[in-house]
Amino acid sequence: MEQRYRVISRGMQGTPASPEIPMHNNLRFYSAANGSAGMEWEHSEPTLQELGLLADFTQHKATVLTRKDLEEATLVISMDTPTVSDPTYGIEAQFKEFRGKVMLFTELVGSGAGIADGYGSSDPKRHRQLILDVDRIARQGFDELLRRVNK
Repeated sequence: MEQRYRVISRGMQGTPASPEIPMHNNLRFYSAANGSAGMEWEHSEPTLQELGLLADFTQHKATVLTRKDLEEATLVISMDTPTVSDPTYGIEAQFKEFRGKVMLFTELVGSGAGIADGYGSSDPKRHRQLILDVDRIARQGFDELLRRVNK
């Protein structure tokens, strides 16, 4: 069976302009037990469980975005505006030649606002809303995503 789509997850921490490597491999390690004041995992886990996404997040491994990833990508989707356009560490600043491949996730539903990172927030309602927003946009924007990938 031919693989038609390949989806990968990458991050900006560890790139030349943002060389600090993430403290932990994935969201589940950002917990009170590991010294995270935001308790990201404790506040996110119930909503991920509710949506049936818990296993996906516990198996995820933080991986740095590379030039090769961008060369091979048809489309690069970013959750927040700084990741795209920050003048120092954004994708557009570090990898200028790939600007045409980059879009904000919220553009799939006609918004350019981006979704702010919940890191450091100790508000469980904020984490829940972030996850629900991502889930809603993924569902509502799926046809638009396919249209863009299949151009």
